[in-house]
Amino acid sequence: MAIESTEEKRRIIIEIKKKLKLTKIQLQWVRTHNGTVGNERTDALSKLAASKEQIEIEFDPSKAQVRYRDKELLATKWQERWNNSEKGS
Repeated sequence: MAIESTEEKRRIIIEIKKKLKLTKIQLQWVRTHNGTVGNERTDALSKLAASKEQIEIEFDPSKAQVRYRDKELLATKWQERWNNSEKGS
């Protein structure tokens, strides 16, 4: 089944398509070795990436993911305190 198929049923492909629609990517040409801050690091990373067959990438969690994680953590801590209190016993 082609990735462009509107009948795509595989959950992961659907999720990837949704995330790609929300993602904004900007490519900008920068002259090499001109003293631009971070340019040497970027150059080294791009050469490393070009030499690999597969690239590992990690994104910071979204605000929604952080809020969800914090909400879950807060609920867990609240439950632990309630269970350990005299009223929760």
